[in-house]
Amino acid sequence: MDKIDEVFGIFDGESQTDETEKEFDKQYLILLISGQKYGFPIKYISEIVPMPKVTPIPDMKEYDRGIITLRDHSIPLRDLRRLLGLPSLDEEDQDMIQMLKAREQDHVNWVNELIASVEEERQFALTTDPHQCAFGKWYDKYHTDDLNLSLFLSKFDTPHRKIHAVGETVIKTAAEHGYEAAKEIAYAAQNRELRLMLDLFKEVEIHVKNSHRELAVIFTLKDEFVALSADNVENIVKIKNEDIRDPKGARKSDFILGYSKVEDDTCILLDIKKIFIDSDGISVPEVIS
Repeated sequence: MDKIDEVFGIFDGESQTDETEKEFDKQYLILLISGQKYGFPIKYISEIVPMPKVTPIPDMKEYDRGIITLRDHSIPLRDLRRLLGLPSLDEEDQDMIQMLKAREQDHVNWVNELIASVEEERQFALTTDPHQCAFGKWYDKYHTDDLNLSLFLSKFDTPHRKIHAVGETVIKTAAEHGYEAAKEIAYAAQNRELRLMLDLFKEVEIHVKNSHRELAVIFTLKDEFVALSADNVENIVKIKNEDIRDPKGARKSDFILGYSKVEDDTCILLDIKKIFIDSDGISVPEVIS
């Protein structure tokens, strides 16, 4: 079952008695953005859909994306990341892609230095531990919930370990059999292990970009629709009023309703009404009393 359907399916067909209405008021939709959990009161949420085509409008603020159309409704869309002062999803993807391109060049330089060390008959000074290079440190810590991206990145494991193991072999061979014998091993790594890694790095941009399916969260405010962009849906949880901490003294934002613990993580609860009020007090659209 799709995560969106799974989350919202629990409400399908429910009649809203006074008791269920009270329970509904305690429900929060949890989104995960850049590793941080954010929550919205579920009572304002109409539905969640894959991001439709976005039409820009003139004189937009930096956090406005434009207008989306859903079943003949023109709905203003705001970028939740921009509102929170975070880089856009596209910017975050580009940062990751550029970082991986730098790690690609690191390994080209690593093999070139290995070859130079045996050609010049000197000690190889770079790390032979695959967990200690910049890529290895990132690779060991990185986690993604996207199965396709995770499977693709797992392909780096064997060639990456092997390319660093070549360094150990070259050092040992040079010590035991001389630099001429070590040269053959270093040259072979350039056309074998390094080539495998370079082929994977060429594909990484496609997989990173395909790993995100941006969503539009549709809210109903006084019978009008507004929308926020979101990375993904985590789940729906019940949060009691007494479990919500006051935002004073914590990270300041006009949009923060409070803080609560969700599955041992701090969740920032956001005020959807304030998100759709401009700094001059004019709502977008004019729907909030």
